[in-house]
Amino acid sequence: MDNVIIRKATVDDCFAIAEIIKYSLGYDNSPALIKSNLETILKNDADIVFIAEYSGQPVGVVHAENYNSLYAPPQKELMSLAVKEDYQNMGIGTELVKQVENWAMETGRCGIRVLSQQRLEKAHKFYEHLGYEYVKIQLNFEKYF
Repeated sequence: MDNVIIRKATVDDCFAIAEIIKYSLGYDNSPALIKSNLETILKNDADIVFIAEYSGQPVGVVHAENYNSLYAPPQKELMSLAVKEDYQNMGIGTELVKQVENWAMETGRCGIRVLSQQRLEKAHKFYEHLGYEYVKIQLNFEKYF
């Protein structure tokens, strides 16, 4: 882990994030969309985005935000975590999650909630290894305007 640095993302990371997310999670979003979203996210204290660099190259990203609910104590929600395949199993994802956990504790949140697609079985094992407990399977509905 000597070659790994975790830092807060900047808008200039949009191209690297687009590549990491495309090849790690399968989301083919344009850097322009990610840049626009980053500009909004980075202005909001309820969100954070960290970048993992290996030997100066971005290889991982994590995004988390506040999770507020009427029926649960205040938590953070891990919105996305992705590490380039060639850099997986090196502890980079673990370090990114630790950064989010530290941020959650620093901001008075009691835990972190993670939603993961059913097909991402390696990710499920990763989160369980970090002490996250499987809670339930649920459906996700969307409506765009």
